[in-house]
Amino acid sequence: METIHSHTCLSSLLLLFLFILNSPPSAATEAKTLASEAQALLKWKDSLQSHSLHSWTTSPNTTTPCNWVGITCYNNITSEAAIAEINLSNAGLEGKLDSLDFSSLPGLVHFNLSMNSLYGTIPPTIGSLSQLASLSLYHNQFSGSIPLSLANLSLITKLDLSTNNLTGEISPRFLNSWTKLVSLELQENELTGMIPSEIGLLSHLQILRLFENRLNGSIPPEIGNLKNLVELGLYTNEFTGTIPATMCNLTRLELLYLYANRLLGFIPKDMGNLINLIELDMSNNSLSGPIPSSLGNLKTLQVLVLQDNQISGSIPPEIGSLQNVFELNLATNDLSGPIPSSLCNMSQLTYLLLFENKISGPIPQEIGTLQYLAMFVLNTNNLTGPIPLSFGNLTHLTDVRLFENTFSGSLPQMVDLTYTSILDLDDNHFTGQLPSRLCEGGSLQYLLVANNHFTGPIPRSLRNCTSLIRVRMERNQFLGNLSEDFGSYPHLDYVDLSFNRLSGEISPKWGKCEKLTTLVVSHNRITGTIPPEMGKLVKLEVLDLSSNLLVGGIPKELGGMTSLGRMILNNNRISGGIPPEIGDLQYLEILDLSENNLTGSIPGQIGDCSRLQSLKLGQNDLNGKIHIR
Repeated sequence: METIHSHTCLSSLLLLFLFILNSPPSAATEAKTLASEAQALLKWKDSLQSHSLHSWTTSPNTTTPCNWVGITCYNNITSEAAIAEINLSNAGLEGKLDSLDFSSLPGLVHFNLSMNSLYGTIPPTIGSLSQLASLSLYHNQFSGSIPLSLANLSLITKLDLSTNNLTGEISPRFLNSWTKLVSLELQENELTGMIPSEIGLLSHLQILRLFENRLNGSIPPEIGNLKNLVELGLYTNEFTGTIPATMCNLTRLELLYLYANRLLGFIPKDMGNLINLIELDMSNNSLSGPIPSSLGNLKTLQVLVLQDNQISGSIPPEIGSLQNVFELNLATNDLSGPIPSSLCNMSQLTYLLLFENKISGPIPQEIGTLQYLAMFVLNTNNLTGPIPLSFGNLTHLTDVRLFENTFSGSLPQMVDLTYTSILDLDDNHFTGQLPSRLCEGGSLQYLLVANNHFTGPIPRSLRNCTSLIRVRMERNQFLGNLSEDFGSYPHLDYVDLSFNRLSGEISPKWGKCEKLTTLVVSHNRITGTIPPEMGKLVKLEVLDLSSNLLVGGIPKELGGMTSLGRMILNNNRISGGIPPEIGDLQYLEILDLSENNLTGSIPGQIGDCSRLQSLKLGQNDLNGKIHIR
């Protein structure tokens, strides 16, 4: 009987074992899986210097890690895996990843630790996450190379390691494995080497961002195989060679950024095939040859930037068909010929930058049709003729730079520069008067009209233009009263009104321009005395009041201008002695008091000005000698 009973028990145990083998995981097994994954996460949390993972605890109120912040579990937890996603973006984490046992998280699909302060190397054990579809570690402080074990992530579709301190090269092994990638972001690191030709294997890729690294070599022609690419960012690297013609096959491309490299050669003539392009920036390279007329096919284009290359030829009139472009920047090239009138068809144009070329001829008469134009920068060309009357229709102008051309004629008096912050017309042949509404909107910061033939009065609106930072009106024929036409300017840094026909006196209000570094009003008809209040200008470096009709003495208060390097008061009618306080000006390099009515002894303190290089006291009634150190 005992033997029969033993056999019966053995059979029962065998049947129970077979039942367990063929049954779903038990609650106990699931709990064991959760406990194992929770233990791995808690061990890593304890290694961090700081975090916000206060819900990560095994207290009675928190029975499962599936309730922890940043953790998402599978709906049907198995014996193999419980946690499907870890998203701790911007969670205040500081520390390393070394203590995290990735082998305890075999079912992890999404892993996001972006925007934290994690440092050290990326652990090779991340490569054990065979189910991983997205990995985001961007905006941390990871260093070292990208571990080769990441090539094991054959299911990865989104990989973002950007904005770290990663070094080393992009291994071809990665690209052989990551064939399901839709987005690859490695930008803002210190990666070196070339882009492997295997990049062409990533046929699903839509976003490729490698910018702001130290990548070099040529852009591989295989990049033209990425037919699904929407964004390509390779800027701020050290790429050389030509732009591969195969890039013109990327017909879904919307954003193409190649700027700040060392690219050579012509812009591919078929670039106009990229009919979905919205932004194209190839600036700051060494590209040459003409602008392809095919660019006129890019009807969806909004931004075209080719600045700082060696592009030659004329601006193709086909560019004018780009009616969605709001920024056109062709500056700093070797472009010649006229500004095509077709540019005036670009109805959305807001920023037009053509400066530093060899463009000639007049501004097109139709320029006034560009009703949204805000930045109009044509300086340093060979442009001629008057400003078109239609210019007065441009009511949104904020930045106008036409300097270093040979423009002539007067400015249209109906021109509305109410909201303009920069008006730079230096070095032209303009005549007539300045617009009377200058600075009525209170925005004008830079008024630069030097070296022209302007005449007439200073616009009265300038008196209350407290936004002014820099004023250059020298070498014109302006009339006006210095004390009446100019006010007090709290932000003024630089003013040059020399070689005009200004009269009046120097107002004590100039002493309130606390940020002033340069004041030049020489070669005018200014009378009166030098106000003692000028001594309050402690940042003033250049004071030039020469060749006027100034009388009275040199105020001793000028010794308080502690930053002054040049004091030029020659050719006036200044009388009295030289104040000893001038010797307190330790940065003084040039002192010119010649051709005045000064009397008395030359103060010995001037010899204490250790930086003094030029001292002119001639044609006065002074006695004594001074030695410049």
